[in-house]
Amino acid sequence: MRCSSPPRWQSASPGDALRALEHGGGFAFLAELTAWTYGQVGSAAFPSMADAFHLASYPAIAAGLVTLAAAHTKLKDRSAVLDAWIVAVAATLVLWLVLVTASPIDSGMTSLQRGFATAYLGGDVLLLALAVRLLFALRTRTVAMLLLFGSIAVMLVSDVLYAIDDQRLDPAGGGAARACVLVAYSLAGMAGLHHSIADHVEPARPLG
Repeated sequence: MRCSSPPRWQSASPGDALRALEHGGGFAFLAELTAWTYGQVGSAAFPSMADAFHLASYPAIAAGLVTLAAAHTKLKDRSAVLDAWIVAVAATLVLWLVLVTASPIDSGMTSLQRGFATAYLGGDVLLLALAVRLLFALRTRTVAMLLLFGSIAVMLVSDVLYAIDDQRLDPAGGGAARACVLVAYSLAGMAGLHHSIADHVEPARPLG
């Protein structure tokens, strides 16, 4: 009987995970740089290239979180998977309630704008679920991982605030959301610089 090879993401190294996270951070940086450029020329278009760069960061970050979990945890840890699903469902319900109550029916948003806003929040829920999966499954919850989890959680809050401002068509809004973005990036940077990140660069020892 021929044995099938494991999926590539299961055999990837922690270094591959960190590179994927770096790529996601690069897309996020391009998104913020592009958004700042639009702001300097007085353009408030939504969606824009900044939004495209931002959404492109989600798959890279998700791949990094999945690979990091596969490299350091038991692949059949059902309790961690269940915890992640519980958090994802709870976050989805909260986001739905926030959007329904904060978004007037005649907000004036186009279908494309609503699609981008939904994609933002959907991506955040996905990253939050993957981060919780990693956080609960790790044998040791290091400071670096806690900071990374905090960064994703704060980014989720920022995108909720951005979505509310966009749906209210409030050009003067966004101050709190931008502050959350700065906090999220700061937490992510602190996670990368903290010495405990080294615990996730070296491959985990095999069990047994």
